[in-house]
Amino acid sequence: MHIIPRGYVGWVVIAFKQKDGVNIALKNGFRVYEIPENGVLKVKEDSNDGVFEESDILFLQCKGDNSYDTLKFFTGWITENRFKKQRIELEPSKVIVQAPGVLGGEAVNNSGGYFYFVGQIKDSMFAEKSYEAFLIKANNIIK
Repeated sequence: MHIIPRGYVGWVVIAFKQKDGVNIALKNGFRVYEIPENGVLKVKEDSNDGVFEESDILFLQCKGDNSYDTLKFFTGWITENRFKKQRIELEPSKVIVQAPGVLGGEAVNNSGGYFYFVGQIKDSMFAEKSYEAFLIKANNIIK
């Protein structure tokens, strides 16, 4: 379960095995990743890699009234053309989660990490263009 701050748009990184990280809470059998305002979460635990059903991973965005919106997750870059080709019905203003691979699929500084982008479909082009800069920033933050 990934809890994303209200109104957050941008890259998120979760780095594992961090000495200065926080402990992960469990809720209803799910790991709870509470993403901070800067989008960078360092945790002490190791990742729980493996193959998961899409329904096993929840992305929730705070609405501000103690409730959450459930966000759809997509792998690969999301474009309006892809939605048209795959006949995916989604409002362009709807916030989604997208990752270059399965939750990023690459290690950040060999510590293991998840990374993904939170934003509207219109933000997708920014996500793709900012991907390389994001990886450099993430590797400088996470040791």
